[in-house]
Amino acid sequence: MFARTAALAALLVGLVQGAVELTIKEHPRLSKGHAAVLNVATSYNAFGGEAFVVKDVRGRDTAKTHHRTAHTELPVTANPVFSKWGWRSSVDIELLGLRANTEYHYHVSLGDGTTQSITFETGDTPALMPDMVVETVDTTKMADGWTWTSVFPAPNQNQTDQHKYFTASVMLDEDGEVAWVMDCDTLFSNTPYWALNQNWCGITGTQSVLNNGNLLLLWNIYGAMVHIEDGFAGLVEVDWSGNIKMMWVSTRDIPLWSVPLLPKPAVYVDTIVLNHQVDQLPNGNLIGIGFDTLELQCDGWEKQTKVYGNEMVEFDYHTGYIYNRWSMFDALDVCSTADSTEIAYNGEWTHLNSFDLSNVESRNEMIVSAFYLGWVIAVRWEDDEEGEAGSLKWVVGQGWEDPASMVEYTATLPRFELSHNKDAGLDADQDRYDPGQHNINVVPGSNGSKLLAFDNSAYDARGMGVPSRLVIYELEDRPSGADAPGAASVAWSYVDGGKSPFLGGAQYLENDSVLGCFGALTNPDENWDQRACWDPSNCNQAHIVEVSKQGEVVFSVRVGGRDADGTCGDETNSLSWNAYRAFRLPAPSFASAESRGALRGAQA
Repeated sequence: MFARTAALAALLVGLVQGAVELTIKEHPRLSKGHAAVLNVATSYNAFGGEAFVVKDVRGRDTAKTHHRTAHTELPVTANPVFSKWGWRSSVDIELLGLRANTEYHYHVSLGDGTTQSITFETGDTPALMPDMVVETVDTTKMADGWTWTSVFPAPNQNQTDQHKYFTASVMLDEDGEVAWVMDCDTLFSNTPYWALNQNWCGITGTQSVLNNGNLLLLWNIYGAMVHIEDGFAGLVEVDWSGNIKMMWVSTRDIPLWSVPLLPKPAVYVDTIVLNHQVDQLPNGNLIGIGFDTLELQCDGWEKQTKVYGNEMVEFDYHTGYIYNRWSMFDALDVCSTADSTEIAYNGEWTHLNSFDLSNVESRNEMIVSAFYLGWVIAVRWEDDEEGEAGSLKWVVGQGWEDPASMVEYTATLPRFELSHNKDAGLDADQDRYDPGQHNINVVPGSNGSKLLAFDNSAYDARGMGVPSRLVIYELEDRPSGADAPGAASVAWSYVDGGKSPFLGGAQYLENDSVLGCFGALTNPDENWDQRACWDPSNCNQAHIVEVSKQGEVVFSVRVGGRDADGTCGDETNSLSWNAYRAFRLPAPSFASAESRGALRGAQA
């Protein structure tokens, strides 16, 4: 265990070798299972002290499966400081990216040419963290880097104790092992924002790497990312050490009771519940998905309804000032597309869950994914000769039967007709549009004409009660208008075999494989219809998988799901878990020979 006795605040595995003592202490911000502080110090001396230099710190687990270096910038000089105990030179070195319950051996190289060493064992991962089971790791075929995901209870857990409600941002190292965890308790304890932990704080949704290499996480209280009117949500910038650098809160239309809970200091952003994806632009501004509202009554609706659509907002990093808004209300007609089941459930219309800006400069296309519509949509980034910013350029998808007018309305839009791709070698049943999708992104090197997505499928009411898949669409010709549709085909797909009716992620990797996140696989198989996948009898599991273009699985990790006895845990320890996407990003400097700057600009 990390702490040798309960009475010790830090693990003291001290070795005095020569004039320098090495001691391991608990990290002040991060889990004791995945981080530590190495203190390098001289003994106390009543007659004066000497400076020394730590040139290098390198370690590995004693089983010799992986290496780590110091997170602290080296070399570093420890200068003598006088206290009531005498003179002493001391410096703290951060050790990050460690695996829980693992013995490590570290070597410290000093400026005088000597080397000291220390062996210690890490503690536990956070107590409520679900097991993440590594099934397959083939590092000879995988894309390099760490895998960034998140874990949170499936909706059917129905947890009633907020102190047992565990959600976290999780990094898996090159072997798929947990190496970095950030949950609300770790993030906000002992900070000005500690009160958020008393209000059902959760970390789900967007995760990205900022231009400066720090990490951007989305947090919310009372499940506001999906329960729009129940609380509020925000963003936090943290460094790898877990230190909070910046805080944002989306404040429009938050419940009056929650106003006293607004964290301070923070930057307030005038949109409703930032959600799903927020990235940083090269100019430093942030851009993300918020909600937008409109009161209206469509034919067949019993009464006027507050409809929740979505808007894209670009806002200032420092002040929250919004420079641009793109609203889905300006792109599409609500009454011709709003699914009556979703409107009745929570008033949501589009449910945007991702966007891609790769085609902005070349084609003036901002591409978004609308889960409830089952459409991939391109709107104009800025005004052009054919329309204003935010107006529709095209849709990838078909018209569904709810509402009845959707098929006819779809025929009036710039769209794509789907054909069979003879070169793809796929079965005919793969030639279909998604009834709902997540994490749309443009495939690099495709001239902006291939789109990768996680296709949830598992939607019987739309004739798609079939297993979920990863899919690449090829946009062979853009439409020139409603009367001249474009041509599209399915260029690649991978079917995992199960149904994940909601959540999901897809990332095209540098080795031409695809990283997928089947974020809510159901057991037994269930569809999205009437939220059957959320039934208390169901057991959810997340599956993170890297698959080659030939369909070979080279990386596979699962979280949650039924145990060997077929049970899904109990009220105190449910095994029904979900994950929000997964992204491969360059390994951090303390786990890679690459420079610290390699992380900058990576999306997650």
